[in-house]
Order: sequence, then structure tokens, then C-alpha cells
Amino acid sequence: QSWSFKKYIKGVFTSSTGRESYSSNKRVVDSSHLFFCDYFSNITLTEKDRFKYGARTFEILYVDNPEEANIFFRVYLKEEV
Repeated sequence: QSWSFKKYIKGVFTSSTGRESYSSNKRVVDSSHLFFCDYFSNITLTEKDRFKYGARTFEILYVDNPEEANIFFRVYLKEEV
């Protein structure tokens, strides 16, 4: 499948502890990395998108807007190998 560029996003990229959970609908995701960035309303970021960090590609498992406060996004990622 081919992907097209959407937007450069500045934020904090970090590896996760492995099994991260969230309680919005009691799903558990096995993420390898997390990405934190400021909230933005001018573009949609969903699980159907992909995340690129240098030459690495990540599947977006979940995009969290904590408490729907519209302050920041917490994006759960899994590296594609």
C-alpha cells in the first residue's frame, strides 16, 4: 500500500514500556513507542495513518486526547519491521 505525506509534527518521541493500556473503551494496546505533541484541530490523525521517524515507519495504534482537553495528543505506536 502506498502512503502520502500529511504533515510534519513536532513533539516528543519515546519508547514505551511495551504493554501500554488506556481506558477509554478498555482496550489494551501493545505499543513499542509513544509520541506526544500539541493538540491541533486543522488536521485529522487516525489509526489509518502511518507515522514516520527518519527512515523508520510506525503503525498508529491509538490517538489519545486525554480527558478531551484539547491540549495534547498521546499517540500509541508500533514499529513496522
